[in-house]
Amino acid sequence: MHEFRYGGEMITEPSYLAEQSEERTHNILTGGVDYELTSDDNQTTFAVYVAGQNTDRKHFTGISPDDEAGKLEYNSNPPYGTSKNYTYQVGSQLNHTLYDFIQGINVLTFGAEYVVDDVFDEIKTYNYLTDQNSRNFGTFIQSDWAVTKKATLLTGVRADKHNFVDNMIFNPRVSFLQLRVSWSTGFRAPQAFDADMHIAFAGGGIQTIQLADDLKEERSQSWTASLNWDKPTEKHIVGFTLEGFYTKLKDAFILEEVATDEAGNSIMQKQNGGTSNVMGATLELRANYNRTLQAETGITLQKSMYDKAVQWSEELPGET
Repeated sequence: MHEFRYGGEMITEPSYLAEQSEERTHNILTGGVDYELTSDDNQTTFAVYVAGQNTDRKHFTGISPDDEAGKLEYNSNPPYGTSKNYTYQVGSQLNHTLYDFIQGINVLTFGAEYVVDDVFDEIKTYNYLTDQNSRNFGTFIQSDWAVTKKATLLTGVRADKHNFVDNMIFNPRVSFLQLRVSWSTGFRAPQAFDADMHIAFAGGGIQTIQLADDLKEERSQSWTASLNWDKPTEKHIVGFTLEGFYTKLKDAFILEEVATDEAGNSIMQKQNGGTSNVMGATLELRANYNRTLQAETGITLQKSMYDKAVQWSEELPGET
C-alpha cells in the first residue's frame, strides 16, 4: 500500500513553506500465511501461522516562525522525519474436542505465539528519536466446556514474557455463558505505541510525547455481565440485550505536560498514574417483522475516572 496525506495551509510548494502543515508518505508491505491440519475424526485440529508488516514513512510536521530570523533558520533545516517499522508474528494452535467429558462436550485449546515489533522514528530538527525493539512470547490454554445446551463454562490462562517487563505475566479469564458473566485480566507493556509517535500542534507550537524512565506495565481487570432476551411469534421477533461492564486499571498510562523546550514546544510525558476505573451499561433493542423489516437501536452510558488528578497542562489544574 502506498499512501500520501497532507493537511494544513494548501500550497503547491513544499510543506515547510506553508505557515502550518503536516505531510505523510507511507509505503507498507504486509502479508501472512497459515496452514491447518485436521484429524480424520475431526476431533483434533492443528494450525501454524506467520504474518508480517514492513512500513517506511517520511513525514513532516511544522509551524513556520513569525520573525524573519526564525523563519530563515527554520527553512534551512525544516523538520522532516523518517520512520521505519517492521512487525512479525509466528504462532501455532492445537484444538482437541472431548465428546465424553464429565458432562457435555469440552474443547481444549493450546497455543503459543511470538511477536516482534521494531520502531525507529526520528526528526532531527526537534531532537526527537524513538528507537525501540519489543518482543513478546505468549502461551495459553483454554477450556470451552458446554455443560448443557444452555450453559457453557469458558476458562483459560495466558502467560506472556515481554522484554520490557521483568516478570512473566499471567492473565486468567473465566466466563459462564448463560447470563454471560465473565472476568478477565490484561496488560500493556511500557513501550511506545503509534499514538506516542504522533507530533501534534498545540499553543502555536508542536507537542511531543516521551516515556518516563520508570514507566512500568499497565494492568487491567475486567468484569462483564449481559442478558439476552428474544420473543418470537409467527410474524415478528422482538428482543433486547442488557450489558454491564467494569474495568479497573492499575498503574494506568497518563500524559502530563512536564516541560517546554527552547522553541516553546510542549513536551508531554507518559507516566503511570495510579488507578483508574471505566464502568457503564449498554442497552440494545431489536425487532424484526416477517423478515422484511428490521429495526435496531441502542444506548451506552459510560463513566471513566482517575483516582488522582491528571495535569494535562502546566497552566491548568489537574482533572480526574
